[in-house]
Amino acid sequence: MQWTTLSVGAMVQNYVLATDNKYVVPTGVAIQSIKDSDPSASFQVVLFLDNVSPENANKLRAMSDERCTIVLINLQDPKWKSMPIIEGSWIDLMEFADQIKCAKWSRLVNLRLLFPDIWYSGLLPENVQNVNTFLWLDSDLIVIKSLGSLFDECEHINQWIISANLYFTMYGGVGWVDAQYFDPPSTEQQCKDGFARVSGGVVFWKIRELTDYFVSQGRNELLTLYKERKCKDKVSPQDEVVLGDFLKQRECVYFFSPRYNANPDPKLRLNLFMQWSEFLTEENYFQKMRTGLIGNREYTNPPSVLNLQEAIERFNENMQALCNGDVCIFHWDCVQKPWKRSYSNLYWDVAARHWYVVRQKTPFRTCVTIPPEMEINLTE
Repeated sequence: MQWTTLSVGAMVQNYVLATDNKYVVPTGVAIQSIKDSDPSASFQVVLFLDNVSPENANKLRAMSDERCTIVLINLQDPKWKSMPIIEGSWIDLMEFADQIKCAKWSRLVNLRLLFPDIWYSGLLPENVQNVNTFLWLDSDLIVIKSLGSLFDECEHINQWIISANLYFTMYGGVGWVDAQYFDPPSTEQQCKDGFARVSGGVVFWKIRELTDYFVSQGRNELLTLYKERKCKDKVSPQDEVVLGDFLKQRECVYFFSPRYNANPDPKLRLNLFMQWSEFLTEENYFQKMRTGLIGNREYTNPPSVLNLQEAIERFNENMQALCNGDVCIFHWDCVQKPWKRSYSNLYWDVAARHWYVVRQKTPFRTCVTIPPEMEINLTE
């Protein structure tokens, strides 16, 4: 496949989200939070729609402005019923998405395993087809601060898919982590040794490089790994499990800071603070590295004093940020969603209050007035 220059400009931050009609309101809030996060940045948001009503699609489209271009991709368009794929044949995209769907989640979740084929197909609008990299965001999150630094960081990492460690709050894992720590524990003792897993909620994709690689191999390797995992576990795996299998084939895997994928539950953050009994030091660094808390690209070789100090500072910085709530993204992963809660139990939950404030700026705002005490600004 031939790629051309990104038509929307090199400084544009590209995001990809997906929604159906049930999730369209939190999706609108997530998009608004992107726009609010950095008043000086420009954005392109690609939004895949699955059975979204024309009224809601128009509301999403209306969120475009001079700094943010919203591109809606209707997955019910007849063209997706005969989508060319890397292996050289054609598929009905949404019918195939149903076939690989994880029982617990919407079919839009595992649709992400088809991103390389979707970008290969040539069916996307030119300004989307020409995107080199993008940040995938789940809809059950809000962006609090600018993600420009995350884009800069990931652009310079030699890895096609980059995410946070799903289990950072228990075991750590920032920077390079040895691939041997990807296997989930099956016993309490193994649990103490630490492990890593890709979080699918915030994922940086180098889609051009990844697609070109799969084209050179003649197949989408993510789908191959999906089939292998399904055969092994006898159930359809979630996409982040497959992404983990793909990255596990590498010697070391890079994870970005959990500040970009922080759990907003105040009780969980308090528990994290209570468990974090000491700062990482040079004395306990090697013990923690052996248990998987710290990743080191030269795992068999002691790092230099300078690299050691950098690793210590980074670990402590991220732990402090999580404990203090100083984060860039709050993600309601496996906790109660803010839109399913009443105002009466929001006062103590800063992240959920902020979600409601952002919602009032969207076309999906309600007629309910936000209480004055909820008018807060977390970007300062």
